[in-house]
Amino acid sequence: MIMSMMVHFSIIHEVLYNFLKIFLFVWYIVTAIPYFVMGKKAGYRHAWIAFIPLGKIYIALKLPHREFRIFRFHTKQRLYLFTTLIVVGIVFHVISFPFKVLLFFPSQSPIDDILSFIILCISIIAFIYYCIYAVITRRMNYDLLKTYKMDKYTTWAPIANIFCPSVMVVFSFIIMNREPEYGFGGFYEE
Repeated sequence: MIMSMMVHFSIIHEVLYNFLKIFLFVWYIVTAIPYFVMGKKAGYRHAWIAFIPLGKIYIALKLPHREFRIFRFHTKQRLYLFTTLIVVGIVFHVISFPFKVLLFFPSQSPIDDILSFIILCISIIAFIYYCIYAVITRRMNYDLLKTYKMDKYTTWAPIANIFCPSVMVVFSFIIMNREPEYGFGGFYEE
């Protein structure tokens, strides 16, 4: 009886796991389509980048032709911001990896304090990373909405997207057929 239940649980677990993998793959492709369409209509030659990992972020940073401003920092070189996101992400994972590995050791009373400290360090590093990522993506989404003349949504939508990433998925489908401020096919003209 117990063996039969374990077999059924194993089958259900595998089916759900495979369903989740398929769902996430389809979700990724579906959410990349608007960025591909925006890139193509804007005249960007490499719009296919939207379908590779981090490609949507790259296209969202690349399409606006305005200066990127965060606090006192401003630049026209939007590719540097993409590189910054990648580097900060890599640094976060490199710094937090040893702490994550140590969490797998068995817990004993003197080690509990060390594990608590490790969890605190990972949490602080993750919070710093998320703050940097949130600030850059908020401005990225603001610029993207401005580029596609969605001015009345530029205040609240990028902020709401920090807490609910589906917000910009919805807006990307809305703006994918709109004309950018530099016109259809005008990406390379400026």
